[in-house]
Order: sequence, then structure tokens, then C-alpha cells
Amino acid sequence: RMGDYASLSPDFYDLVKKRDDISSTERGNNVAILPSLHPVSDETLCAVAILRRPIVWDQELVQLVFLLANGRREEHRYAHVEWLLKMSRQMPFIHGMLHCRTFEETQEMLRRSFLAGDKM
Repeated sequence: RMGDYASLSPDFYDLVKKRDDISSTERGNNVAILPSLHPVSDETLCAVAILRRPIVWDQELVQLVFLLANGRREEHRYAHVEWLLKMSRQMPFIHGMLHCRTFEETQEMLRRSFLAGDKM
């Protein structure tokens, strides 16, 4: 639960829902990225859900979900969203994420992918 790690605005869920109402959060390749519409915490937080089986999200199948609480203190508030959008087009990243079974594996995959930058 994201709220266990930081103080989130009480309207966090509503802001994520409003963002999804503007346009679909499906990104193809079995990925959905759900950022809050506005900053809702001091620092950006990301929760990852890896589903056992893909589900129909809006019109596409989704198995990997990123929920982002955008931070107020971030110099580039939406850089995390931009990075995830880029990574959602990288099949090695998606396959690696879908094979993660623990929090530590997921965290390590994200760290390695972030450090690899454009090399993926």
C-alpha cells in the first residue's frame, strides 16, 4: 500500500481515476501506467502489480500495472511517467518484469533498467 510509505493526498484515487477518464492508461505490450493527474505526495512513489494472467483493461490486455503518485518536490514532475512510457516499448524490460516473483526481483529489474538507460 502506497499510503504506508508516504503521506498521499486524500484525493489520490480520484486524481488517478480522472486521469484515466481523460485517455486510456493502456500503453500496449500488456502494460498500463496510471499516474495521478496532479502531484499527490512530496516525492514520487510507484507501485507495481504483476498479474498472474492478463486482463482486459479498457480495450487491450494488461498484465503489468504501474501506479504512480507524482511528487510535488520533483524537479521534473513527470519524468517517471516518461521513463515508464519508454520502457513499456522495450520487450526485454516487459518480459523481465513479468518474470519477477518477489519485491526484491522487481526492485532489481527496475534499478538495472533505469541504470541501463538508452542501452535497452
